[in-house]
Amino acid sequence: MSEDAFRPDEIDLLDRAFRAAPSDAPWLGWASAGTEPTEILILRRRLELRRLRLVKRQGTLCLLDEDDRLLWRGGGIAAFVDEAALRPTAFEVIAPIRPD
Repeated sequence: MSEDAFRPDEIDLLDRAFRAAPSDAPWLGWASAGTEPTEILILRRRLELRRLRLVKRQGTLCLLDEDDRLLWRGGGIAAFVDEAALRPTAFEVIAPIRPD
């Protein structure tokens, strides 16, 4: 398994968090493809529907917007779930991400 692939336990934790979210939460859902996904799409509504990308870069979890700008960086899915619960609508751009 690649260092940048999401493990099944990480996917399970994310899925449980989305299922436990209140119905009025801005986080609508998530999607991934394959048995070892390297990217998870996070769907969020604010004024409009947004598709954010959750990726791992050298073992660090990053939330990117549609223009690959960094919105959040942390150590893992549990940290992302905790942060999303604390600030469900406000992820601001931290920095642009350069392609690998």
